[in-house]
Amino acid sequence: MESKSTKTINSASVGILIPTINENTLEDVVSAITKQCLAANVIVLGYGASRQLAQTYDVDFLDFGQKTRKSIMLNYAIEHSDCENFIVLDADTVPTDTWFSKMMDLFSQGHQIFSGAMNLSNGNFWMKVFNYSSLHEFAYQNPPSSRKHLASFSLGFTKDFFNRNGGFDESLMRCDDFEWSLRASSADETLFFSPDPVVNHYPINKSSLRSVLRYFI
Repeated sequence: MESKSTKTINSASVGILIPTINENTLEDVVSAITKQCLAANVIVLGYGASRQLAQTYDVDFLDFGQKTRKSIMLNYAIEHSDCENFIVLDADTVPTDTWFSKMMDLFSQGHQIFSGAMNLSNGNFWMKVFNYSSLHEFAYQNPPSSRKHLASFSLGFTKDFFNRNGGFDESLMRCDDFEWSLRASSADETLFFSPDPVVNHYPINKSSLRSVLRYFI
């Protein structure tokens, strides 16, 4: 069960993991993070062109050599890290200015697993259709609440939680984050949603009717 004791969390103990398939929003994400997370361990997980971007912004890079499932990259990075706390941030979610401080507040409040919120109104019409149809539960207009499942677009958790719950299911093509968090709630872990840490979501690969339908069918 989750402890709610309040304590100060050192940002140097936090690993920010950014799995990528070289989205063209990746630089915006990394740039926004480096402006507000000076002491945290920022690690880009990917291949190819993302290595140069990581070097440009002086963040760590974990090279998988080819396009790799998010679940595989995350499990490997977490299992081989000495960090006590982790944040998973998608490469198409650009943090707002207070995002990191709000995520740190949630760690300090004792939450073992939690997610931040999304601004779903970015992009063209079809990007907004995708956002509101699939991620409306995580809009920043929603109140803070306990949840049965969480998504991993802006997800915080402790290493202790990861060790208790086990890793992400690497056999799943999608929704591995939902399975992972549902597994936790079925084991009586407390999952928390907060509207305070906000990211702007740009689902660049969902910018047409065809691409949105291809995702859902």
